[in-house]
Amino acid sequence: MIHSAIILRTGDGLTLTSSADERNQDTIQEGHKKYLKLLAKNVKKLDNKCFINLGPSNLYFIKNLDIMTYIAIVDVRYPTTLSICFLKEIQNEFSGKYDARDIANMRRPYSCIEFNEDILKMIKRYNRPQSLTTRIDLQEINKELQGDPLKQLTLYDLEPKPVIHHTNHRKTSSSHAKPSDNLFAVGGNLKTGVGALSRL
Repeated sequence: MIHSAIILRTGDGLTLTSSADERNQDTIQEGHKKYLKLLAKNVKKLDNKCFINLGPSNLYFIKNLDIMTYIAIVDVRYPTTLSICFLKEIQNEFSGKYDARDIANMRRPYSCIEFNEDILKMIKRYNRPQSLTTRIDLQEINKELQGDPLKQLTLYDLEPKPVIHHTNHRKTSSSHAKPSDNLFAVGGNLKTGVGALSRL
């Protein structure tokens, strides 16, 4: 089943709205708060379609044009295809109600809180897969995932990486060097690339 969904602004990780299945609202939000905070801080550096295993749950997310990020936390047994289909349907509904200019001008968290009712309706629909009628072609989602698989991330991929400064010393021949050239430092930043990801 789908436990919850969150919509972020990708550039700064601002949460614009969220909604959760009524049976899981408190436990899911508390249990995955750390992952969600880390994801919000680092999402703009991550791939467009990822997931991360959270033990009994999976966290999926998709990004749209580096403007919005749509997240779902689902039961680990819930099908990946339906999870992505759910996120794409949220993306279509949300982008139909809010344009990029409106989103860019939003300053406060949960500026789109009214959209949580739309999310909750979709969660209820997708939690009854036997009778589910989607607005997204499931076969197309399957083909997309086969051609461009989701990247799996770990908590390590979400955590900020320390910047390491190296100072290298090189000796030069005193007969050919000025006093100021005998010792110099080269400082550099080692950046660790962020891996691929996953789910809310």
